[in-house]
Amino acid sequence: MQIDLFYVLLGLLIVTFLLVVLLMIRFKLVEKYFLPLKFRIINTYVLDPSQKKDYLKMTIYNSTLNDARVTSFGYVYRQKNIDYFREYLVQHQHPANHQALVAARDSLTFSLPLTALVDIVQDMNGGKFSARKIIAYATTSFGQTTYLKTNLVRKHIQKVLDQRRKIERARLRCIAREQARQRREKFQKWIVRTRQGIAFFFKKTFSKRPSTTKKIKP
Repeated sequence: MQIDLFYVLLGLLIVTFLLVVLLMIRFKLVEKYFLPLKFRIINTYVLDPSQKKDYLKMTIYNSTLNDARVTSFGYVYRQKNIDYFREYLVQHQHPANHQALVAARDSLTFSLPLTALVDIVQDMNGGKFSARKIIAYATTSFGQTTYLKTNLVRKHIQKVLDQRRKIERARLRCIAREQARQRREKFQKWIVRTRQGIAFFFKKTFSKRPSTTKKIKP
């Protein structure tokens, strides 16, 4: 009798445990369904050898079970948003009032020439050739924003800026050499003019001196 009671209690415990596990799984699914909409952002650097072009590719994943509408995405640099949403609409030939809907478990992709972002970063730097921390972001229609620190993007931006720094230094060296050549030419012309002036002065001075020899009368 005691053995039968033990197995009954054991069976009840097992059933209760299974019910608790199922309820927890169900609760997690429901909770995930009603979680605030957030995105997962992936940034990649792409080099196209056929066209000899490089560009940045931003992929925004909707990892929730709800459809989400994107209202803004791009990069944050020096506490300022660089919003590429309108450019995305133009790139995909959508009207200005188009609603970019990302279905559940789906994604949105945007490509951007690397130099285009470098130009903006350098302009925000006041022309300086150094890149600070840059962050990718995406915002839903509910105002919820996902951020991602993009060291990869900053690395490639800095490479382009380093190349531009070398080109600028070479340009300044050429300008300095040209200015030095012009100064040398100007100095040489000054020397020539000075010598000519001195020669003319002496020639004029001695040509006007009265003759000291007396004329002999016939």
